[in-house]
Amino acid sequence: MIEHNILFFAGRLGSGKTTLSRAVANQLGARWNSFGNTVRKIAGERSLPMSRQNLQQLGSDLVDQTPEWFCNRVVAEAEPNEGTFLWTLSWKLTTGIEYRLKYGLDYSILMKYEHVNTANQIEEVLNYFYSNIKCSCFGFSKGFAFYRFYECSIPKSDVAKKYLESQKQKT
Repeated sequence: MIEHNILFFAGRLGSGKTTLSRAVANQLGARWNSFGNTVRKIAGERSLPMSRQNLQQLGSDLVDQTPEWFCNRVVAEAEPNEGTFLWTLSWKLTTGIEYRLKYGLDYSILMKYEHVNTANQIEEVLNYFYSNIKCSCFGFSKGFAFYRFYECSIPKSDVAKKYLESQKQKT
């Protein structure tokens, strides 16, 4: 069963991409990102002024000079390697201990609700919607790592359309 998905909206300035994509993300319970949001993050990382003119120029420069890097930055996603040994060990030995000492409560109960998908389930969703998935790990392997970083390309548009139609039928 697919719990989450990644969708992309493209269109002209002021065409309603943000409004529509946020509404769809909210309806599906998905995370949301945008071209503009990513440009603002990069401007902040570079300590650039956040005026509309500067942000538009930065966005234009990023698309013109480093289009592949910028597109990957917008769509790339780093995921905790949930459901694996190192991920579980890391939160149990850090936040888990701190939570028990501070509040006297079991942090694993919260983790059941905070992180509902394992890394393998997230990868399954990505493979469902994309033809090309590249995964690199912060650790030794997928099964023994703290994080996985995914770069996705060649979306399966027909699959995404069918999925969206199936979701419309449920509502």
